[in-house]
Amino acid sequence: MTQPPGRAAARSDGPARPTHDLEPLPAFLARRQLEVVDVVPAAVPAGRRLLVGRPERQRHVLSIAVADAGAASVVLDHEEAVLGGLRSRLDADMARTVPHVVQRVQASPTSIGLVVTAPQDKEPAVPEPRRPMRSRPRKEAPPVVLDAVGTWLDQLWQQTAEGEPVQAAVGAAGARWLVDLYPPISRTAVGLDDLLRAQRTMGSQVVPRTVVHGCLCPRHVRISHGRVVAVEDWGLGSLGSDPLIDLGAFAVRYAGNRLGDALAGRSAFGKAVRGFVSTGLDRVGVPPRMWRDLLMLAQLDRAYRAATRGDADPSLLISMLVRVLPEQQHGHGHGHQTGHGEETRTP
Repeated sequence: MTQPPGRAAARSDGPARPTHDLEPLPAFLARRQLEVVDVVPAAVPAGRRLLVGRPERQRHVLSIAVADAGAASVVLDHEEAVLGGLRSRLDADMARTVPHVVQRVQASPTSIGLVVTAPQDKEPAVPEPRRPMRSRPRKEAPPVVLDAVGTWLDQLWQQTAEGEPVQAAVGAAGARWLVDLYPPISRTAVGLDDLLRAQRTMGSQVVPRTVVHGCLCPRHVRISHGRVVAVEDWGLGSLGSDPLIDLGAFAVRYAGNRLGDALAGRSAFGKAVRGFVSTGLDRVGVPPRMWRDLLMLAQLDRAYRAATRGDADPSLLISMLVRVLPEQQHGHGHGHQTGHGEETRTP
């Protein structure tokens, strides 16, 4: 089964690194003639990343994951281990899209930082805004973004699949959280039983064990010339887990407030998201008809993560989902999904 993010971090190749012999961050920046141009939230809870570059060039060339010195720094050990294992499995083209570790620095008297590269496009690119990972993907037409990310995921899965297949884990954490949060009567009243039913159905599927980013979203993906040129922040990554976690996470985060359109799959936007998910499911051997199940479960996991991080109201994410479930269940003449993940059509 899926190993929780951070579990591998407890396994270190040696004793904890002392912090007193690390290069101070100001000295590191001065030596390279760089500056911190932005600070963004990290994928790991309560984490942050410093984006480092030359302001006049409007792009960052390094990223520094910062963690408190001591026990909390195991998150840095985890990210370093994932990046090392990932790059050893990828071909040259794919390796250019992921960071490599530069060194560790003393970020402050009480924190340390892991410096990694920010992969750059080999071709000339349009200058990026101050927050490239948040705004850049949204400027692309939906098919360009989804096609590019779908192609990148396909290559990642092909090149990193190894070991015994695993049961699909997407939605599992969210389902456990939902069971603890709502009594059975409440779950039935608001339509949450359908989410749990979808999770049981998806959990019966077997998928290849691949590298997983763990927080794949437009903020962490950079696209140029119709292809993925960088995927950053592997703090929640895993070297062997369920690939549907990344597929679903990117789809629901890309859909955002238009999740209803994505679940309906009738507008041009909804059809594009549906095609992205269906194609990804087919690539890992899961019936493409389960595309709506995956969207539901990925949104459930998104709500669970928001609840554990405290950075969003999970009830809003859940309500966004259950609002559209009755329409999908009853169809109004369109395809809808049964409790077993099969798609039927009404005349």
